[in-house]
Amino acid sequence: MNRLILGPMESAYEEIKAAAIRHQGGKARIAVAWAKDDGVNWLLDAINGHITDLNFVIGINERGTTVEALLRILQHNASLRIFYKHPYQTFHPKIYCFESGSGVSYSTTVIIGSSNVTIGGLITNYESSIVLQIDQGPLSQDDNNFIASVNISWETIISPPFSHVIRDVNDVQKLYETGYIVSENTIRRERRSAGKKGKPLRDLPTAPPQYVVPRVFEQITVPFALDRDIPGGGPSEDTDPQGSTPLPERFFVRTLTANDVAKLRGRPGTFEPDLGETARDQYPSFWGWSEKYKEVTRKLHRLEWQVEARLISSQTPPEGVIMSVILWFREARSGHAAEHRFSPRPIDIFKRAVPPSFDTSSLLVIEQAPVDAVYQYVIKLITAQDPEYNDFATYLVATRPHHRYGYGP
Repeated sequence: MNRLILGPMESAYEEIKAAAIRHQGGKARIAVAWAKDDGVNWLLDAINGHITDLNFVIGINERGTTVEALLRILQHNASLRIFYKHPYQTFHPKIYCFESGSGVSYSTTVIIGSSNVTIGGLITNYESSIVLQIDQGPLSQDDNNFIASVNISWETIISPPFSHVIRDVNDVQKLYETGYIVSENTIRRERRSAGKKGKPLRDLPTAPPQYVVPRVFEQITVPFALDRDIPGGGPSEDTDPQGSTPLPERFFVRTLTANDVAKLRGRPGTFEPDLGETARDQYPSFWGWSEKYKEVTRKLHRLEWQVEARLISSQTPPEGVIMSVILWFREARSGHAAEHRFSPRPIDIFKRAVPPSFDTSSLLVIEQAPVDAVYQYVIKLITAQDPEYNDFATYLVATRPHHRYGYGP
């Protein structure tokens, strides 16, 4: 049974899932141009332990494959090779071959198309693939010829000196330190940077990709330093002490409490989410703390810093709207904890930018503005339907009773 599938309506993920079940206990050979950690997670989720012999060949041209993706493949005891011949000759196949049995009980499913091992390639992108399926039974001459061609192609991929076996973490570290692969943080940073520069065409209709229900996958631990990603050999990504210049790609992301969301929807009360001293003191210079705060009295004494920001959401023009933000701090007092709050002004502009589907799973993102901007921050309101959602939600690593937050990159 042979057919053409077109994602995202008929995704490669679903075909791989079905093939893994069909070939329970069998073998899989996968050769793709690039792999990222989200794609490896979804691929392994589709296979779900049904395949006992996993074999990968992953391309590393154009730094399209990440450290974390290769480490996760090794973590699952799969055979792993990388392929690299020349910077001007890209390794670009996308082959997923599943097989099981032998003799008259032999069967195979081969998926050949455009899907890399990324969440876009497997689920959200417009990708096409031919699905070729040979079921158990006497094989025709055409079946035998096709199976032979698959085996010859696989040998052509794994036999030349450009196909390198990756045995352990040390091999991955060497690829990283010599610049062939990058970290997930670098990929996300470059994507965000491109998004800041890109200007949508106003005369063409656009829509974000379909919503993918988030999955909680185990975080991969990288057992070596990821410091070569920083341009110019700058400070460690964790360096942002008080008084220093914040790293240019730093951002803060958090969910809002149900009470904050309700205030955005019209419930009486002032919308001023408390960022918290703990979050502020993790990277104080990101918030201008404490050098840029001035003493004021507004009913009660407090310290505050008023800045300009560009607000962006699905409800604003692509370039966003300019507004003010007051960041303020008040010491603990009787019956009330210390506060470090975020107060957008005028609140009507902020409320008009809130997407209709914004809820407690949605994200408030505060980014450093470009160095040549006249404003200090870029503020984004992102829902699960927005294409940036998964990139930012990855950093929600700290949990509080009613919200989560984190910093990136």
